[in-house]
Amino acid sequence: MRILLYSLLFFSSTVATATGVDSAFIATVTQYAARQLGLPQGQYFTAWEGNEEPYYCLFVSYADTVKTLPEAHIYIPCTIKKEADSVAKHYVNNGYEVLLYKVHANSDTKMHARLLQYSREAICFIVFHELAHNYAFKNLWLPYAYHEAMCDVIAAFGTEHFARETHLIDVKSAQTFARKTERVYHAVNKCVVKVNEHSLGRTQYHRSCERQIQRLLKGTDSFMRDRFQYPVNNGFLLKNGYYSTYYFKLKKWMEEDGTLSVFLARMKRLFPKSLDNKERMLKW
Repeated sequence: MRILLYSLLFFSSTVATATGVDSAFIATVTQYAARQLGLPQGQYFTAWEGNEEPYYCLFVSYADTVKTLPEAHIYIPCTIKKEADSVAKHYVNNGYEVLLYKVHANSDTKMHARLLQYSREAICFIVFHELAHNYAFKNLWLPYAYHEAMCDVIAAFGTEHFARETHLIDVKSAQTFARKTERVYHAVNKCVVKVNEHSLGRTQYHRSCERQIQRLLKGTDSFMRDRFQYPVNNGFLLKNGYYSTYYFKLKKWMEEDGTLSVFLARMKRLFPKSLDNKERMLKW
């Protein structure tokens, strides 16, 4: 069965790019990730996104602290660039700090031309991350920052194990990809602490963090640049803080548990999909 699954790569594909990545590779990764997460086969990354333009997510933070506005909740979704620019301008004019973030992949798991331009380790990371969202929607109720951090931890763990088991990705490349992401998260976490403690110096902290991230992005693939190559302000820190704040805590849990199944069992114990836990999460 495994031989048949991995042999998909060597048959003709519907799309191929200069990176050597094609839709058959994505199908292989998706089947592997779905099996690891106990999700149905054949439901993810099969349909193509009808609109090849990115979606936009607007992250709005207070200027004196890295914190979202009540009305903005987590982010404000926009599908049209002109509309997104208008909403962003409104908040900037009212003294808030904003990140207008382009989204090429999400938990809808639609195929997108941009996805095929990424490296194999990036594609594997994305597939695991988005399928982890789908696992969480079915099985957990947890705060958004835990949700995103969990998906990234699963993505890093899953990508390395996929590389080791299939040899379709270089193991060192998978490890380097994860380490680069983690170094960005360390920079974000440190900057958030500094800004929240000394908001008057935030411009200096932002510039220092941005320089550090730009150095980390040298030589990386287009996914890393799509994800992190933005001016650093409180909006940027807010968005990436959802991924980084609890990442290292959850990574430690994963290392303690040793396997994905044991880690997921821990998450289900801590964040069960029950009415009592839902009420607790609403008060978080």
